[in-house]
Amino acid sequence: MASTSTQWILELVDKITAPLRKVTEAAGQASSVVDDVDESVNGLGNTSETAAGKLEKLGKGMFFLNQVKEGVDNIRGAFNDAIEPGIRFETAVAEMSGITNMAGKELDVLADKARVTAKTFGTDAADAMGVYKDLLSKITPELKKAPDALEIMSARQCRMMYRERQPPCLPP
Repeated sequence: MASTSTQWILELVDKITAPLRKVTEAAGQASSVVDDVDESVNGLGNTSETAAGKLEKLGKGMFFLNQVKEGVDNIRGAFNDAIEPGIRFETAVAEMSGITNMAGKELDVLADKARVTAKTFGTDAADAMGVYKDLLSKITPELKKAPDALEIMSARQCRMMYRERQPPCLPP
């Protein structure tokens, strides 16, 4: 009996041990796969953290560039606002030159008179030059030879327009 039971126990152990070894090997392989997946996930996490850091830096850089652009736009706007009256005045002077064939000092005297008129009535020099241009084109271009008379006439014109509250001699 002893030999039968020993044999039977040995057979039982051999029949159980072999499948258990396979299960243990499969569990080891599964554990290895899980470790590989865990390592890949950790690598992916590190990569995403790196990417997030780079995106954050990029976002900060874009924000800075946007601030610089806004600053440049503000400066450009202020510069355009500052030079716009001068551009309008120079355009009005050029139109006056075209109508009257005036140039040089003669045109400069008229431009200076328009500036004085503008200061007197608190308006833009380009608008005052427009009044001069209207007077010269409607009355006679020969009026350019008497800039003092033109100044008096434009002042009267501005006074009348001011009383009627019509541009261009309205105070701002």
